Amino acid sequence: MKPLDQFRQDIMSGPDLFAHKIDLAAELLLLVRLSRNVFAEASFLDDRIINPQVQGNWYRLASIEATLAGCAGARPVHFIFHAGHVGSTLLSRLIEQAGNVLTLREPLPMRTLAELQDDLDCSPALFSEAAVDRMAQMQLLLWSRGYSDTQAVVVKATSAAARVAPRLLSLAPDARAIYLHLSAEPYLATLLAGKDSPIDLRGMAKERYRRLERLVGGAELGPLYALSLGELAAMTWCVELLTRRRICETTPERLLCLDFEVLLSNPAPMLAAVFTHLRLSAPDGYLENIDQAPVWSRYAKAPEAAYSTQTRAEILQQSRMRYGDEIRKGLVWIDRLAKNAPLAAPAFCGLLPP
Repeated sequence: MKPLDQFRQDIMSGPDLFAHKIDLAAELLLLVRLSRNVFAEASFLDDRIINPQVQGNWYRLASIEATLAGCAGARPVHFIFHAGHVGSTLLSRLIEQAGNVLTLREPLPMRTLAELQDDLDCSPALFSEAAVDRMAQMQLLLWSRGYSDTQAVVVKATSAAARVAPRLLSLAPDARAIYLHLSAEPYLATLLAGKDSPIDLRGMAKERYRRLERLVGGAELGPLYALSLGELAAMTWCVELLTRRRICETTPERLLCLDFEVLLSNPAPMLAAVFTHLRLSAPDGYLENIDQAPVWSRYAKAPEAAYSTQTRAEILQQSRMRYGDEIRKGLVWIDRLAKNAPLAAPAFCGLLPP
């Protein structure tokens, strides 16, 4: 790839020079060359997109910032935030396939920004708040680049990265966001159904526990080591729902909250609401015929695999039969948290079984 100074004239001309990864210790940013097909096919813009054919170079963050000085966002940038395992990839593909929208699914720098957000909240920070704002502003600019026919860019976050949403929406006052979630019981059944769920639930447990401690204002959570898998799943649901509430409190008029099961059961009006909220347009007939789109018969994160709403329903039913005790433990844990943390209880309203 060319030296950075040779990109000064064209770095904002398109998205192909993609900001892939930030090295905070070295203060470097990895730029890689990606094609339009890669963006369309990739479910995760993480290290899975890197192969021997991908060209890239590391550049100083300060040099990137200087290169972008004076540049304005090329296209509107909007976001999909979510609680995890709630159809965010499917929604991103439904938006993308309407045309004229570039969707960036789970770019790694958003995770880095979320980690920096945590440092500002609760621990010795390597970067000041002003520096984090500058880094986030730089990413917003880089994400805003589209192709000549791009109407807008929609960035789909990883679930845990939703905690940086208030900062991003504050820095991008024209940006809008969707937040996808599920009620507690189907969410627990979904998480426990995955074959790698124990690894994810235990691997992310400490980070989620610390986030939940901050969100519930010091309410007693009990020891992390004592939680069963169902209770770990419940903790995940609680921390993401409370994160949703924090986003909504910050910019309520720019956040559209959507229950995934409502989207599945009634896709046309729900997608119409999404397009209206994001100020996007769809081709004539697209929304009216959306329930016939091929994406409904494939697994959104791996389109080569067959999957349908019926498949999902069967998997959830099997999970309820196999993990019924753990689901009940999780629901009891949520109920106990709601009673012990009055500040948290309103966020769960209407999302728990009667």
